Amino acid sequence: MLASLWKRPKPDLPPRLDAARIYLRLPESRDAEAWVEQISRNSDFLRPWSPSAALRQVSRHGFTARRALWQYDSHQGCAHVFFIFRQNDDALLGGITLGNIIRGAGQMATLGYWLDGAVKGQGLMTEAVGRLCTYAHHDMGLHRLQAGCLPENRASHRVLEKNGFHAEGIARGYVKINGVWRDHVIFSKLADE
Repeated sequence: MLASLWKRPKPDLPPRLDAARIYLRLPESRDAEAWVEQISRNSDFLRPWSPSAALRQVSRHGFTARRALWQYDSHQGCAHVFFIFRQNDDALLGGITLGNIIRGAGQMATLGYWLDGAVKGQGLMTEAVGRLCTYAHHDMGLHRLQAGCLPENRASHRVLEKNGFHAEGIARGYVKINGVWRDHVIFSKLADE
């Protein structure tokens, strides 16, 4: 009887999430080549903003290892990694993660994202963040979403602000970027905002 209190149902895996110009879906094995090409071509663009580990092992083998971890996390309900694709040609444009999912009293998660430098400034990440927020708040029932950005990453600040996030303050030494623990501005959005 008591053992049943500790059992939790497996969460449903997220569906494809469609928006006007883009859609989000979980990575599949057929995405390996496009992912390797994207990260390799964008490594200089992403390096100032990305955790160092994100730019390591950029190979088919590295993708397979990452995907196994992403699948495990999705099945456990603790994180969902999505790839962002363009609606009209299915081109891979970037990725967005709903990570550190906390249930119970917290009902919150953390967003992280990256985008192909060739399509920056077109509002595509703003659209992707908006779509994922709707899914997280309305379908998953999460109360709080948060994201951290480097203080100088004004483009990322704008993406979050356009989606109703509010700056809360600075998290000291929040993420290791390019081998250095960097402070980040923390933004949040509540379900009723």
